[in-house]
Amino acid sequence: MSIQVRDDLGLSYGTLRGPVRPENQDDFLLYEDGNKSEVQRGERLFAIADGMGGEAGGAQASRAALRAFFVSWLEAKGDHPQDRLRAGMAAAYQALRDEVKAEPSLRKMGTTLTAVQVLPEKIYGIHVGDSRCLKFGKGGALWITDLHQDREHSNTLTRAVRAEGDPEEAQLFETDLYVGEGLLLCTDGLWRSREEAEWAAYRAAGSLESKARDLFLDSVRRLGDDNATLILFRRDKANPGIPREVSELDTESKTVFGKGKQKPLSERLFPLVLLVLGALLWYLALR
Repeated sequence: MSIQVRDDLGLSYGTLRGPVRPENQDDFLLYEDGNKSEVQRGERLFAIADGMGGEAGGAQASRAALRAFFVSWLEAKGDHPQDRLRAGMAAAYQALRDEVKAEPSLRKMGTTLTAVQVLPEKIYGIHVGDSRCLKFGKGGALWITDLHQDREHSNTLTRAVRAEGDPEEAQLFETDLYVGEGLLLCTDGLWRSREEAEWAAYRAAGSLESKARDLFLDSVRRLGDDNATLILFRRDKANPGIPREVSELDTESKTVFGKGKQKPLSERLFPLVLLVLGALLWYLALR
């Protein structure tokens, strides 16, 4: 997929199915209005969700929650950003209630959800779960969302978008975002791959695509046990300018992982041997 984004923002995004996972239960959403004046009013929304892998319907939960969030956020256009985000989160919880009502066996389904509305020099966000939002700049970086997980059992979420949950438990946050500063939205399959000291020193200067690849590589090399999703963006100019197309990072080929491990010579020659043997048998049969 790809998105048209004005050049005041640098952007890279993508999702990766973990090597040991049967499916990717993460999902993400990117939206930018095509009208420049609307973009300046905050018609930009970036969001990620990570379905609860230990329960049935994790992938269904993340997708249903994000889509309901987006529709409600769009319909609340004109309201204060925090009110729009609250409306979106309430719709996400209701979407899961509807899913469970239609299929009671999914009663434990749930997902994390972290969303930010981007305005000139200002970010408004809402968050629930153990996905995270990192703000970075020249002076380093800091997490601006809380971790809603059990301290003794990190795989247990204390808050999540669930059918029986309360949208009022979601965390609202806001921050300035000046030129040279940016945000990283990511699921736990990515942020767990680096130590907190490494994140505190994070800068993301230069190519964001290259930085995103490095993060995905860490998620595989250091963890290799979970899906990983990120949206990485940086304010590069003060005002929205020319729109450009930004494609999703390819996580299925060597654009991310470099050259794959080369097969042994015997395995590489085996198809050629079969071809030669087949040709020889065909020749002998004609004689």
